[in-house]
Amino acid sequence: MKKNLLTIGAMVLLLMLITGCGNSNNEGTTNTANTKSANTANVDNSTSTAKAHLTEADAKIVPVADFSNATEITLGSTITVDGDGAEVKGNIVTITKAGNYTVSGTLDNGQLHILADKAEVNIELNGVNITNSSGPAIYAEDDKITTLTLKAGTENVVTDGGSHDTASLYCEDDLTINGEGSLIVNANSADGIESNDILLINSGTIKVTAKDDAINAGDGLIINNGNIYTLGNGDGLDSNADMVINGGTIYVASGNNANGPIDAGDGDYTVSINGGEIFATGGNMATIIDPNSKQQSVYIYSAQQKGTIMNISSKDGKEIGTFEAANSYSSVFYSSPKLVAKETYTIKTGGSHSGKLVDGAYQDGNYTTGTTLGEFTTDSINVSYGNGGMGGPGGGNGGMGGNGGPGGANGGMGGPPNGNRGKQ
Repeated sequence: MKKNLLTIGAMVLLLMLITGCGNSNNEGTTNTANTKSANTANVDNSTSTAKAHLTEADAKIVPVADFSNATEITLGSTITVDGDGAEVKGNIVTITKAGNYTVSGTLDNGQLHILADKAEVNIELNGVNITNSSGPAIYAEDDKITTLTLKAGTENVVTDGGSHDTASLYCEDDLTINGEGSLIVNANSADGIESNDILLINSGTIKVTAKDDAINAGDGLIINNGNIYTLGNGDGLDSNADMVINGGTIYVASGNNANGPIDAGDGDYTVSINGGEIFATGGNMATIIDPNSKQQSVYIYSAQQKGTIMNISSKDGKEIGTFEAANSYSSVFYSSPKLVAKETYTIKTGGSHSGKLVDGAYQDGNYTTGTTLGEFTTDSINVSYGNGGMGGPGGGNGGMGGNGGPGGANGGMGGPPNGNRGKQ
C-alpha cells in the first residue's frame, strides 16, 4: 500500500510539473511582444495548425461599410471618442464592440487595440499616424473579422518598434483591407502586415517596409486589387496556406536568402495567379504555381545587384515591362496579362529607361537596350528560365528549375525546395 501511495504521489508531482511548465511557456509567448511597456496590449501570436484550402467564397468582395454614423475616434495628446463601443486608457484605444468606427489623428507611442469578442469590426482610417515603440501599432486581438477601410485621399501610417515577433499591423483573426486611400507600414521588429487567419486585400495603395516578411497570412492570402509595394528582408508575400492573386499592381523586393518573393505553405498549397501585374524579387526559392491559374507567369533565376534594370520584351521588341530592383536578388517572379501563351520573350538587364520609376516599375518612356540574358517561351501556365528552385510539373524542358542559359529552354513549374519557410 505504501508503495502504491508513493507511486501515485510521484505521478501527481510529475503532472504538476508538466502543467507548470506548460503554463510558463504559454505566458512567456503571450507577453513577449510588450514586456517593455504598459502602453500596449499583450500579444498572443499562437496560430491554429488546421489550414483549409481557399475557396471562391473567401475571395468575395463585399461593399465598403457606411461610416456616416460611425463612432468617431480622434487621436492626439488628448484622445476623444464620440459614440459607443470604444474606450481609452492612457495611450491605448480599445474597440470593444461590433460596429463601424472612423479613426483620425496622430498617436505617439500608443496602440489601436480591437478586443470585440468575435464580432465584426469595420474601421475607417481617415488620416492616422500611429507609432508604438514596443509592439504593434494596430492589434486586433479578439474579433471575427477586422476590416480596415482606407478613406479616399488620405495617407495612413503605422510604425512599430521593440523586440516583438508579430507585425506592425497584427490581426489574430481574419483581416480585410479596402478603400481608395493609402497605407504605409513601417515594421522595425518583424513583419509588416500579418493575419493569423485569412488576409484579403481588395483595394488601396499599400507600401510596406519590414525587417522580416512584408505581408504574412496564416490561413491564406488573397489579393483582388490594389497597388502594393513591399521591401523586406524576409519573404515578400507569405502565406502558410494558399495564395490567390486576382488583380492589382504588385512590386515585391524581398530578402536575397532562403526566402522567396512569393511563398505558399508547405504540402499541397499553391499560388494561383489569375490577374494583375506582379514583379517580385528575392531568394532562389520557388513555390508551386497552380496549373489552373488563368494568367501566364515566369520564374527567372539570375543573380542581380540592387539597382539593376530588368526588361522583358516580346520577340518583335515590344516592351512588356521594365523594372529596377530595390534589393539584390537571385530570382524574379513575373506575371502580367501582357504575357500570352505560346509566345517567346526576351530578358535583358542593364541599359536605361527614359520613363519615370514608380514603385519599382518604369512608366512611359522607352527602354534602351542593355545585355540580352536569354529567352523563355510560355508553353505552360508557369515556366522558368535559368537554374534555380525545384522543378515541378510543367511544360518545356523541365528538370531542376529549367536548363536556362542564353537561348535555353523553359523549365518546369517551380516547386518548393527543402527549407520552405513560413510562420506556423
